Amino acid sequence: MMTNGKDYREVRQFQRPRHLIRFYFITRVYNSYVETVLADLAKDPVPDVIIMNSCLWDITRYGPNSMTYYKENLQRFCYYLNQVIPKETLVIWTTAMPVSNEIRGGFLLDHINFLSDILRLDQLLANYFASQVISDFKFDVVDLHYVFRKRTRHRKLDGIHWDEDVHRAITAILVTHICKAWNVQIPDCCQYLRLGEN
Repeated sequence: MMTNGKDYREVRQFQRPRHLIRFYFITRVYNSYVETVLADLAKDPVPDVIIMNSCLWDITRYGPNSMTYYKENLQRFCYYLNQVIPKETLVIWTTAMPVSNEIRGGFLLDHINFLSDILRLDQLLANYFASQVISDFKFDVVDLHYVFRKRTRHRKLDGIHWDEDVHRAITAILVTHICKAWNVQIPDCCQYLRLGEN
């Protein structure tokens, strides 16, 4: 059941003989549920790639010290992730996408709606901090906030979510990043993203 509570959990899986893709929806970068996700990642088959993000729920749903908890939990997450995955696993952290200064819908609950005035700034601080921590652990960072900061016309009316064109672009950006990390040819469908890169 869809809900906007902190206890929401969702796992999706796509499997073929040579591919297994799992999606875990989390509401905090590190907690007891994330510990179970990390335990899953430690089992066979171990992942070749982990693409991760956690920010907006972390910095809005856990009281006045949410940012402090986020910083502590992010370091804790990276430490334990480093313990359970092989060094060959490519870990990619994506920064949180830009939010609007006018957020609508169920993301911001009534009792924390005042955060919409400062959420964009808190998000920038959280993205910056996360990028530093992730880099310190030698994981990769893909700065989606930077890439899409001037493409806000593709943001949905709720001020949080994005349209299908952006999601296709994100997929192409991630595939391109993985291809470069593994030194394999970038698929033709992703080639346009290389324009302007050094």
